[in-house]
Amino acid sequence: MSWNIVLPFGFNITISAIQNQFNIVKNGSNVAGLSMPLGASTSSISILEPTDTWGQINITISDGFLNTMNTEHGSFSAFNTELTDSQITKFLMVGNSTAVATTSLGQIMLNSIQVNATTSLTGLQGLKGFTTIESVDVLGGTQQALNLDIIDCIHYQPVEP
Repeated sequence: MSWNIVLPFGFNITISAIQNQFNIVKNGSNVAGLSMPLGASTSSISILEPTDTWGQINITISDGFLNTMNTEHGSFSAFNTELTDSQITKFLMVGNSTAVATTSLGQIMLNSIQVNATTSLTGLQGLKGFTTIESVDVLGGTQQALNLDIIDCIHYQPVEP
């Protein structure tokens, strides 16, 4: 995921580490919480002129945790269905970030940076023509469910949004 940022000043700044705590929001409902530790995101910031600083925050999810509450299971299920069936799924990332920034005055910690950004994920397009089931074995089961061993192959090339 990436966001463009604009800062209201024009001095040199480098952001060396970012920590994020977001809610994934779709159709006004929380889908899940996404937590990423300090250092899981990177940035690239350019100084255009003394009053124009801009850049891009790129978030690579590494060592992150996706959590859902019991009340979010319906929204999470609908989100996953849309992501599986569609070409692209748009949603909001709402929460806050903390950044370690280096300026000409030294290193500072920027806490509680509010985030409310529209973003998207490339969907799986219902895996139309991309999936081959090679074998299915029934390993056992109960009155509530079957325990299956399924070997499948998914050949998927995402379409750029």
